[in-house]
Formats: sequence, C-alpha cells, structure tokens
Amino acid sequence: MPLVARKLGLTEAAPVTPAASLEITAINQVDAEIVEYMLGAGSRAAGRRLSQMALPDGSVVAMITRDKTMIPPRGSTLLQAGDHLFVVLKPDTRDFVDQALSGVAERQGVAASNTELRLKGYTKVEDLAPSYGIKLSAPAEETLDAVVRLIIADNTHVGATVILDDVQLRVVEMVGSE
Repeated sequence: MPLVARKLGLTEAAPVTPAASLEITAINQVDAEIVEYMLGAGSRAAGRRLSQMALPDGSVVAMITRDKTMIPPRGSTLLQAGDHLFVVLKPDTRDFVDQALSGVAERQGVAASNTELRLKGYTKVEDLAPSYGIKLSAPAEETLDAVVRLIIADNTHVGATVILDDVQLRVVEMVGSE
C-alpha cells in the first residue's frame, strides 16, 4: 500500500525534527513552559532579526537550531525559514508568541482584541506591525518608551496611560527612570 500511495503522490513528507531538544527540570513548579516553533517560509519571523520580534514580556528565545547547528540567540540573529526556536514563556503570553511566529501576515484576533500585551519599553514602533498587525502613527524608529514620553512629557509614571490610534499604551513598570 505505501508503494501505491507514493506513486499516486498521496504521501506527506515526514516532519522535520530539530537538531536538538531542550529540556529543563525544576524541583519546584514553575509558571513557565518551553514551546518549540519551526519557522515556515511564510512565517512573520523569517527574514527578521530576533531583536525585531517584539516578543511579549515574560518570553525569551532560549535556543535556535538550524539544520544540525545550534545558534545562540542574540538580537542580531537573522531568523530563517526552517529554524527551530525554543521559547521559554509564561502561559498567558503563548497566544501572542504564537501570533508573532506564525505564518499569517495580517492575522486579526489576539492583538486586535482587548487582551493586554505586555512589551518592553525598548520595543520599536516599526516592530509591532510585522509581529502583531498593530500600526501606530508614531515615528517607526521610536521606542514605546519614547512615544509615551513624547505624549505625556514629564509625567511618566507607573499607571500613566496614552491612547494612540485606538491602542492604549500603559506604563506597568519602571526600572529607574525608564
């Protein structure tokens, strides 16, 4: 039967297995999980640098494998179709990470809803649209921190809120003056 199926073109290629696997054992329960993503040709992440991914706070790329090579994740790492990313994330960030690494160019839903997406202040405006479909009318090269400071000037504090293009930006935490 397998021979007939191959001749008729009814077989599927076996899924590509990563060159490595990542397993972390903890003594106590940890509110995190490790999720493996394989970037397809149409992935939002393929062709972009890791620093441009605007991944939510509470998620980090722990390891990247390409073919049989392990690549240390750095902001300058150029992601390619076929890469396997091992992401450590908090369960409540999973939908956002799924969306940022998916193959859907303009997916609506998670980011378009009233769900809170927590990002670092150094996230650039230009990285929001490719990762989540969020477009802000602010200078593309500016960080979210700079955008908030431009609008509310010297009144930046935890709890400060800015509404820009139907998107609410809220300062949740500050480290020093940032």
